[in-house]
Amino acid sequence: MNECNGQTRSDRIQQIGQMILASKKITDIKNWDGLSLVITLREGRGGSVHGFYYLKNGNFGATSTGQVGKTITEFHALRNIMYEETGERWCQALVHLTRPGPDINIKFEYDNPQRWKPSISGLDMTDYANSIKPPIG
Repeated sequence: MNECNGQTRSDRIQQIGQMILASKKITDIKNWDGLSLVITLREGRGGSVHGFYYLKNGNFGATSTGQVGKTITEFHALRNIMYEETGERWCQALVHLTRPGPDINIKFEYDNPQRWKPSISGLDMTDYANSIKPPIG
């Protein structure tokens, strides 16, 4: 089991999930059933976070974590842990959080930093929001 600063990959993912769920932007959303967050990391320290929350009735809205700098820092730490395990660095992550649970699932992209970038053809983000939507009941 490879570790970075005493933490395993699993530990860091659990910590990230708890941080996201505790952020005010997320706690202010009532009755969400799913969250999707796209994390894009740049080499070094920077990056971006964007995403959506989903309701059972089919509605959705844009969201983020409210603590973008902290979120980016946590994901850089996760990438470093994974690099120790695999020798590869991913550039983008798609985070799915679902309720009840909550459960967390993260998909990683190693080659295409534009994989989960929205293709904006207007102000309607429905197609993009649906393309990154987590599996919710």
